[in-house]
Amino acid sequence: MVANLVAFLLTAAGSVAWLKCCETLADYDYLSSSVCRKFVHIGTGLIFMLFWPIFDDNEHACYWAAAIPGLITIRFFLIGMGVLKDEKTVKSMSRSGKASELLYGPLAYGIIFVLSTAVYWRTSPVGIAALTLLCVGDGFATLVGQHFNGPKLPHNPNKSVIGSLSFLVSSILAGYFYLQLFIPFYTHSVAHLTRNLVIISLVAAGVESLPLGAWDNFAVFGTCIAISKLLGW
Repeated sequence: MVANLVAFLLTAAGSVAWLKCCETLADYDYLSSSVCRKFVHIGTGLIFMLFWPIFDDNEHACYWAAAIPGLITIRFFLIGMGVLKDEKTVKSMSRSGKASELLYGPLAYGIIFVLSTAVYWRTSPVGIAALTLLCVGDGFATLVGQHFNGPKLPHNPNKSVIGSLSFLVSSILAGYFYLQLFIPFYTHSVAHLTRNLVIISLVAAGVESLPLGAWDNFAVFGTCIAISKLLGW
């Protein structure tokens, strides 16, 4: 228990430090709110998963880890509902400047984080794949897609070809790095893990490109789970 408590505190400190750093940069207008949101989107997940190895092998370790995004998500929910006031968070995490916006994308992001951690944890490649798709793939798709001109997708003019390609490439690269990091926990070969990661990323990129609005995060998460099961994960 002591080891997991220490791991919890260190992971929470790293995650919150990144969140506060991004909020401060946005507050001083060094980052636009849209870029800040995606920096939080990408960085929080990557930092969070880097701390997973320091948790012990106790069966409750995943819940200690899942409590961190859980608490952050509860805070977003309370701010979105108007129970808590935090203008820095609202400015950095919303497109419109309205607190209620935290009840959509940020809340969905947090819920998926908690489920991926508590259900799949580091012992299953499904959780790693889901979080890299959500954090890195979705984050880079928006960052690159919004800042580089290029042809739009024929089935969704709100998204671009380069954005979807960024989703695919960044998901595969980040997913490969983290699967390698956690390879001691898996019985699958590197070739098997890599092949499945590429297939899942391809299908998820197609789903992410659809005009799903606020439901795209859940759609990508569900797709990752479904394809993972079909592939034997």
